[in-house]
Amino acid sequence: MVQASLADFVGEYKQTAKMRNADRTLSERTTDVRIEAAGTNKANFIVDNKYTWSVDFIPGKGFKMTNGKVVAKNEVQTGVYEYFISVIVADDFSKEHETAINGTQESILLSIDDTGNLVFKEAQKLASEQTFSSYGWNRFSDSKPVMGAYRGIGEVYVQPKLTRK
Repeated sequence: MVQASLADFVGEYKQTAKMRNADRTLSERTTDVRIEAAGTNKANFIVDNKYTWSVDFIPGKGFKMTNGKVVAKNEVQTGVYEYFISVIVADDFSKEHETAINGTQESILLSIDDTGNLVFKEAQKLASEQTFSSYGWNRFSDSKPVMGAYRGIGEVYVQPKLTRK
């Protein structure tokens, strides 16, 4: 076990993940990720300077990343907003099986491996047939992830991997 503090992981990363194309197929792409300290054992996981996910740092373990957090909002017309909210995504996410968990209790872990690198892992077993260590954002017309406000998938990061820049 690597004893590491939040300060050890603050910085710039390149993330490689399968992401959706316009036709809903997946292809591998890279995005920029920045981890910033946001208080004692709190951090912001920022993707492409566009989405800011408030996450918890667990000393010696890594980051607990929970679904149901607003990561961005866009004004779609005057006074009307669309909210991008974190979701936990299945590692076998595909055009045929767009499995994601909207809610506020589920999470994934961005954990510290034996070499001190950050790796995405399933935080709790959510389904017997699938592994959930991927993430994304779904679009909602409300700041809470309630089904009546669901407007579709915003972006997914399937089987993401981080490399420090």
